[in-house]
Amino acid sequence: MKNKPWLGYMLYGIAATVFFLYWNMPSSILERSLEQAAARWDVDMTAESARLVVPPGLRVEKCGFALPDCPGVIATAHRVTARPALWPLVGGRFAFTLRGEGYGGRIDGRAVFENRFDLSGPVACEAEIDGVELGRAAWLEQLSGTMIKGTLSGVVSMAGEPRELLAGSGNAELVIEDGGVRFTEPWRGLSSIEFERVVVKADMKSLIVTVRSITFAGAGLEGSLSGTVRLRSRLAASVINLKGGVSVPALGGDVSLNVGGTIADPVVRIGRSS
Repeated sequence: MKNKPWLGYMLYGIAATVFFLYWNMPSSILERSLEQAAARWDVDMTAESARLVVPPGLRVEKCGFALPDCPGVIATAHRVTARPALWPLVGGRFAFTLRGEGYGGRIDGRAVFENRFDLSGPVACEAEIDGVELGRAAWLEQLSGTMIKGTLSGVVSMAGEPRELLAGSGNAELVIEDGGVRFTEPWRGLSSIEFERVVVKADMKSLIVTVRSITFAGAGLEGSLSGTVRLRSRLAASVINLKGGVSVPALGGDVSLNVGGTIADPVVRIGRSS
């Protein structure tokens, strides 16, 4: 009985030591480990700082992600926090939740690996996007060559091999509000087009995005598109094939609308609807 208090002190000391080591893990070690882990997944990532947080997790401040095969094009996040998801671990599957904050909004994600106790096998990912301001994402303009603005929200899900996720399957439902496109050169006499709301519904499988519908509406403008986008390893070279129609008073009413070319160099064709 006399030794029981000492046992409590010893356990408290061990717990306090573990917590102290956890809480004071050097940021430089975490940053290097994180960048090395990202490189194993073929992701070029940099971080200004990284630290462990409570509840258990990892928080990264001001991190950047280089887009594959797009030199100089870097997407950034003000803060990214990752935490383990415990319930799937009960069944032997690794999983984690992720919150990214940046461009005035956030993305809440979740990834669950399919194989038991294996981080290399198929993974299912889901992401909920809320309030991301596209006009603040310089990388989007670099990638498309066009200034795009608007507030993006929606849900995206994907499943496949970690290093070849775009070759897997998935779907997306996205909404852009108070958006617009500003052209680098006037198009059909228009320097820009404003939208009140754009709704995108699409499915993806084996590097082909099937766009079920893109509907858009604004002041004196409404229309829709559907078709495919064939993804390439260099995203800017992905091939667009969308067809539909649009009503624009400035263009004389209802016209057919075809969008081809690539993401970096889209080709827009319009014609009088029959």
